Amino acid sequence: MYLSSLAPELLLNIISYLDPYDLANFIQTCRYIYNTCNGLLRQKVDALTLEFFTEFRHPVGGWGRYYSLRNSGLMFAVSFTIVDVESGHQSSIYNTLSEDLFEALKSQITKGNKRIINGKIQMSEEMLNSSRHIRRILLTLNAYSHFHPASEFSVTSLCAKFPLKDVPILFDTRKLTKLCLTFRTALWEYDYSKGFPNPNSEPSQHAPPKKEVLQDILSLKDLLLKVSNLEVLSLRPQVSFIGIAEPLLVSPPALSQLKQAVEGLTKLHTLKISQYLFHPSFFLPVPETVKTLQYKKTDRLSQQWWCHFARAPLTNVENLSIGLESSGFLSGSSTNAGAGYKGFLKGIGKGFTIGDVEIRSLKKFTCQDADNLRLPRDLVECIKRKNQGLEE
Repeated sequence: MYLSSLAPELLLNIISYLDPYDLANFIQTCRYIYNTCNGLLRQKVDALTLEFFTEFRHPVGGWGRYYSLRNSGLMFAVSFTIVDVESGHQSSIYNTLSEDLFEALKSQITKGNKRIINGKIQMSEEMLNSSRHIRRILLTLNAYSHFHPASEFSVTSLCAKFPLKDVPILFDTRKLTKLCLTFRTALWEYDYSKGFPNPNSEPSQHAPPKKEVLQDILSLKDLLLKVSNLEVLSLRPQVSFIGIAEPLLVSPPALSQLKQAVEGLTKLHTLKISQYLFHPSFFLPVPETVKTLQYKKTDRLSQQWWCHFARAPLTNVENLSIGLESSGFLSGSSTNAGAGYKGFLKGIGKGFTIGDVEIRSLKKFTCQDADNLRLPRDLVECIKRKNQGLEE
């Protein structure tokens, strides 16, 4: 039996057993459910939210002290803009999930005289797991957000240092416009459980990556499909350093799906990527709407990656920034390069050139340590040739 065939009274009786988070997700599964139950569900979610924050008695405000300890792994900061509907007066709350926020929510639900908007949250996995109360609060706010327009309640900026799968569980991804993701990824390894490929076989016949790698790729893809209003995206994968930057031997369908997900971010204007995504030779396409593009720790990228970069049109990019690892031994002029460093240079293609670039829309270009041995020798020359009058 389909849910759409149920009488409204029976459907409402069934969903009365769901908690706010399940309600918020359930209502999005069927247009009939939304049209039939949205008004009543909003009333129920409001009532449950009001009850939750009225009865909540834990000292959440004290957690704001962790904001200053981000470098130790604990990252926690929260801010919202509170708007008084009648006077238009705006005030802000910072660095805490506190009584100020709870009181504003209760006032919004009971009197409709508050707007709680432009929420900005920074949170690490250590902080998220430090107390079950934080997760309960975020789940309640997420459910509440699904039943209220962005003009009434919104978290628009999220800096998350926890598993990607938790982001859509804890936050209303439809309202996010700025997203910074720091996430662990599995080491790129091939699955040779069914034997080794013939050395003379085509790249497409090479063994696929291990399932752990594919799962990480699909997790990022699934998340990016849910943030359609994103304007700023920063990706900071925590990857295992690969001593020899080998070419990407096989491109699994998961990478193609990830590319499509990124290209679907039609409102994105700023893209920042640190190190490499999953493999040093994988180049993530840049949506045509992007105007500011930043690559950091590019000393870990392969020659194959730079060849993809050179061929990418980057149609509307106006501001390009290329940065390296800050450690001194990474400089091309350093005399401290050991065997590991030289081995990496061998894999990356020491002294290679790219010949030309497609990008020709730049207004500003920044390149840290352009003489570094891990960058194409002619990178700056090629970019200047195609982009006249650059601001450096």
